[in-house]
Amino acid sequence: MKAIQFTSILFGIAILLVATAPINHLGAQEGRAFSAEFLDDLIEDEPSVREAKNYIARLSERDRNRAANHIAGKIYPESNLTEPFARMLCALPPWTTGIPETDDAHQAGIWSVMRKKSKHYTRLFLYLDCAAANRRGFYYDEIVGSFKDLNKRYCEGDIDRGTVSEQNAALEKKLVRTDGAIERGLDGPGAQSYIPIRNSLRRAMLAAELGVLEFQNSPEDGKRLFLTAAKFLEKRNTKDYLTRARNGWRFHSDLSVLSAFYRALSGDQDALDLLESYADWKAVRDDDVIKDSVEPDVKENMPEGYVDTVFLERLLPGAASSSDDECKRWRRRNYSTRGFAKHAHGCLKIDSSTLTALDNCMAKYVATDWYIQFRSFKKGNGRESAEFAKDLIAKALMDIPGNLEDVSGALGVVEKGDYFVVRTESKFSTDQIEEFKKLIGDRFGVIVYGRPRQY
Repeated sequence: MKAIQFTSILFGIAILLVATAPINHLGAQEGRAFSAEFLDDLIEDEPSVREAKNYIARLSERDRNRAANHIAGKIYPESNLTEPFARMLCALPPWTTGIPETDDAHQAGIWSVMRKKSKHYTRLFLYLDCAAANRRGFYYDEIVGSFKDLNKRYCEGDIDRGTVSEQNAALEKKLVRTDGAIERGLDGPGAQSYIPIRNSLRRAMLAAELGVLEFQNSPEDGKRLFLTAAKFLEKRNTKDYLTRARNGWRFHSDLSVLSAFYRALSGDQDALDLLESYADWKAVRDDDVIKDSVEPDVKENMPEGYVDTVFLERLLPGAASSSDDECKRWRRRNYSTRGFAKHAHGCLKIDSSTLTALDNCMAKYVATDWYIQFRSFKKGNGRESAEFAKDLIAKALMDIPGNLEDVSGALGVVEKGDYFVVRTESKFSTDQIEEFKKLIGDRFGVIVYGRPRQY
């Protein structure tokens, strides 16, 4: 019996030594208890955020909650630890301490730091905004995921028209709850979160979804809902809010053009005329509403005459005549503000007899600013090499069966940072690019199909 007891004691001491031994690398922590000191070392060393994420992922659920509690508590009051720990909380899967009241307190603490900020474009403010929104059951967990699911259901044809209103109301309730919490948390004259602006686009889309549904039975009821969609967008489209909100200036074109589209769809002739005028949307540097709120480094690098784009997700959910067409029309892509306004005005003038006809017309609008990038050469003697490569690529393209003359003729050499790049002009449509991909294949190795940089 004593031998057994002695062996048990030795085993217990061994376990204690392992549990309390210094931790020198990540592998030693797998399956072990949470160590605040070890986690602090990882987070404060910026390149190790991924390693810290992996470490936390290996913990038990209880210890993951302890880790989230520890990280969130380091963010406020503000100190030199605020930014790296906010960055970490942002990088995690949606976080929780396991206790709703504690989550509330941490979220409020993060917002208390944000309220003191006047500059919305700093990296710190971005991480704080993200960390507060990344709470479990909040923006990234509930809102973003719910709208991805909505997109998926439409693509799969899994939409029960009889339950659209109920599901729509549930999503609207989540948006209202999220925006209300952020507005209360950041109440004041300082910098603001971008999330309520982004959510206004989602609320407009939900109103449009109901508008499409109601329009079938009562066009007037449908039009009232399209007007509601416009009002959701207009609420955030003020100089005061856009100039204080993170990424606010980037939403001015979206809020303006889309609200004019929905107002015009509701029967407002003035809005139709306004939409037509947006075909000459101002360049960012000339836009009195937002030009003074652009980040200094972005403004410095922004080309003269740069016009911000408009982000399209789904203008008229449920208006397509087939599930295949419906899926294709969930775009989630940026487009030329001027080009979209011009096209939308034309469709509303010509093809608004039914929503399906309007939707079919709007579907014809595609991006026409794609380029194809073939090679890049480091500056120095790179210009000569790039010009030589351009000539070879142009000749090779002409030898490929198919219609690639436009690609060959559009080739040039441009400077891009520290490189000379062989690429075409930005002149091709989405449909053309899909055809070019089939023809070119992998003949030239890695090829980049891209569009001009968005600022």
